Amino acid sequence: MFKMLGKKTGKTYFIPFESELIQALELDQDRAFCIRCGDTDQTIEPDVERAECECCEQRGLYGAEQLLLLGMYKRDNAAA
Repeated sequence: MFKMLGKKTGKTYFIPFESELIQALELDQDRAFCIRCGDTDQTIEPDVERAECECCEQRGLYGAEQLLLLGMYKRDNAAA
């Protein structure tokens, strides 16, 4: 997960790396990603958007497929 600050709000968001999302989809895991607290231990349908997170109780939970479609991810560095 990549930690960033919102430009307009100044709030902290946790954005997954592209490889994390692709891996979750390839392994057919219904893994959830919370952009508010960074929790990834929950399972959820891949197209869910803004569901309530069990960890932080905020509506920041997204499915892996939905994050890819919305472009809400950090590209992995090509040079490793």
